[in-house]
Amino acid sequence: GGVREGSSCKKLDHNAKEKVRRMKLNETFLVLRSLLPDSRRAKKRWSGPYIIDRALDYVPQLQAEIEKLTIEKSNMLSVLGKKQQVVVGSSDVRDHANKDKRTLTVSMNEVKKGEVIVQICEQNNKDGILSTLIEKLEGQGIHVLGASSQRACEDRSCFHLHFQMGESPVEADYVAVLHKKIISWLS
Repeated sequence: GGVREGSSCKKLDHNAKEKVRRMKLNETFLVLRSLLPDSRRAKKRWSGPYIIDRALDYVPQLQAEIEKLTIEKSNMLSVLGKKQQVVVGSSDVRDHANKDKRTLTVSMNEVKKGEVIVQICEQNNKDGILSTLIEKLEGQGIHVLGASSQRACEDRSCFHLHFQMGESPVEADYVAVLHKKIISWLS
């Protein structure tokens, strides 16, 4: 009877291992399914082969999209590279109210004549920078097209402003002039 018991144990062990393998495989299919579009809206259960077929269709679509976006990015960078005038300045500014030293970095990129994106990174920032800048720019007849702020870390914030000069013609060095004004407004 010992031989039968041994083969019976081996069979049970094999069945248990096979069950675990199938469960892991099903889990993997579920994870793959969750990465595919429309998987949440599907009413019925997808089989393993169907999930694989969907993935085989979807991955080349993603690759084509990546390639298209890479080409678009490259084209945009080359256009910007030709038109872009960059002014970067860093200055230490004293916040007289709090006696703290603040470091400002102001980068300005001319997208096209009269249209500029400014990025301001500041350490030990004080509140209200964005509203102050928008107010000052609009006071100069400049149209603010977009603005955003992002806290990079605890003591560092970045602000982006996209703006367009007013109706009057712009001087050749308007970007440099604005750069100086922005630093003075934030001092």
